[in-house]
Amino acid sequence: MITFAAKKGEGKDFVSHAPGYWSRNGGLASELWNDWKWQLKNRVTSLDRLEQYVDLSDEERSGVLLSGDKLALAITPHFFNLIPRDNPDDPIRRQVIPRIEETWSSPYDMADPCGE
Repeated sequence: MITFAAKKGEGKDFVSHAPGYWSRNGGLASELWNDWKWQLKNRVTSLDRLEQYVDLSDEERSGVLLSGDKLALAITPHFFNLIPRDNPDDPIRRQVIPRIEETWSSPYDMADPCGE
């Protein structure tokens, strides 16, 4: 359990969502689940790992394959548990799983839209 304090003396406990997808392997100690280092170490970063937990739509599978190095795929287990397995149009799912449409470009796209 982690305690966050907005002001000195005012602490709020924070507990991550239950292991969900990760509890299939016989469970996981809450100390590990609530450890941010463990969360980073166990991110979903590949198509193979993603397909272990979620049924991908054709657009998502193609998007992950074609995005390559252009779009990062790194989803912590905590955030991954917010993704519904069976709804490819879920807003949270669309934030973290690349889709084929994201690899398309148009003549009006800028190479560097932020001007950096």
